[in-house]
Amino acid sequence: MVLPWTKEFFQEYQSANEFSGGLEVTTGLEVVKWCPPIDGFYKINTDTTLVGEKIVIGVGAVIQNHLGQVMAYTAQHLEVSVSTKLAEAMAIIWGIGFTVDSSLMPAIIESDALSMVSHINSGSPNHTKLGFICGDIAKYIQDGVIIVVSFVPQKANVVTHTLAKMALSINHDRFWMETFPSCVERLIVEDYPN
Repeated sequence: MVLPWTKEFFQEYQSANEFSGGLEVTTGLEVVKWCPPIDGFYKINTDTTLVGEKIVIGVGAVIQNHLGQVMAYTAQHLEVSVSTKLAEAMAIIWGIGFTVDSSLMPAIIESDALSMVSHINSGSPNHTKLGFICGDIAKYIQDGVIIVVSFVPQKANVVTHTLAKMALSINHDRFWMETFPSCVERLIVEDYPN
């Protein structure tokens, strides 16, 4: 029952975003803004930043409601050796875990990692680390926890990118509920729906 509803919702979501794409675009200077989900859903934006040979990964995730209100944020710091694509997949699965832990469901996931979003939506998991993570994400979609994983341009994902960069310099994970760190305050205000 959940799977047919999820597929129908996803098709409606894609159809609605074909024209506006959740973006405000003008001729000349491009203006791209974060777009809130419909009432009754949450939106999770995720991003990663990788640095160095040892590879330090900063993960940022933001959960907002249909009014654009900040419900929760996280910035996580990891030291692992993984590919960029695997790091982006890890950010998405951590974002999902964060929304489950925060009881902010059902949710839509947005990432600016187009190849990762395409890989997840292709439905072709394999027996690699990336394939197992994609399989876990697919399970959350089947269960109705996550409605869709979609691509968003980096300009509409600036808050999470800033959190991911901040995570590179922290030595422990940080979480905020219904508030946000000062480093993203201006960005949140600029993205706030009119």
